[in-house]
Amino acid sequence: MTDGAVPDGAVTGAPLHLTLVRHGATDWNGAGRWQGWSDTPLGAVGEAQAARLRPRLAGRSFDRVFSSDLARAARTAELSLPAGTPLTLDVRLRELHFGVFEGVTTDEVLGDDRYARWQLDPWGTPAPDGESLSQVGARLRDWAGELPGGRVIAFTHSGATDTGA
Repeated sequence: MTDGAVPDGAVTGAPLHLTLVRHGATDWNGAGRWQGWSDTPLGAVGEAQAARLRPRLAGRSFDRVFSSDLARAARTAELSLPAGTPLTLDVRLRELHFGVFEGVTTDEVLGDDRYARWQLDPWGTPAPDGESLSQVGARLRDWAGELPGGRVIAFTHSGATDTGA
């Protein structure tokens, strides 16, 4: 939303109360593979994690519910919230795009010279064929800047929430 309109269900003038939820585990998490923008589904462990979150969220109400458009985050939202809860998918809530490191294990990434170069300045330098932490932070600030207030929950990714945006 960039036209200045207030989103449906928004509480204008109210303080923003933002709850961030990291998606449940995928099989790639278990294998130590970097996911980034790869659209991997929740694994059995992740489905159980999301189901365990449901009672904790049951007593809370939210004016708006957002999720990354990647399946693992959206499925976590679906399993964690009451059936039929309106969910807005937003690409800006995606994980950091790890580029050439997506699908690769941590051991393989750590042995790659390109990773060592990227880590010299991950905020200013994009991952090879990916993005930098500052780029992720910018898209998250853009998203958050459009929230007019109220109680908002967003289902996203650990790399996205670690940017300090």
